[in-house]
Amino acid sequence: IEFIQNDTILEYNSTTDSMQEQIHNGLAHEIVQQLNEYIVNSSYTFDLPLSITGTEFQKSVWLQIAQIKSGYTSSYKEIAWQINSSPRAVANACGANKFAIIVPCHRVVASNNKLGGFIRGTSISALEIKQWLLTHEKVTA
Repeated sequence: IEFIQNDTILEYNSTTDSMQEQIHNGLAHEIVQQLNEYIVNSSYTFDLPLSITGTEFQKSVWLQIAQIKSGYTSSYKEIAWQINSSPRAVANACGANKFAIIVPCHRVVASNNKLGGFIRGTSISALEIKQWLLTHEKVTA
């Protein structure tokens, strides 16, 4: 994962000097602080300097997902229609999302309002996490 801070890309590197560690630790602190804000306030909007890498198609899906407000959902089919694609391709892009809460792929559900998948899985634990996030945001699916 890369983060951008003051136009500098930061990556994990075990040989960083203390200055880089301070920058990294400051950013880690900001991430934890914003996640805590989200836990307290489900409508919190994240404001992190992310460097999101993926294909142009994945980025187009993630852009659509990022526009879904807390408390609302969209379906794989609706997003596919918006970007002229297929629901399966949208689901695959959702699964490739490395920032699952910040780019809220949990807000994307099947067109029959069932959960679909989450973090590249349909296991009970992955779907329990997705359901918890939606419940936290006061959405029932």
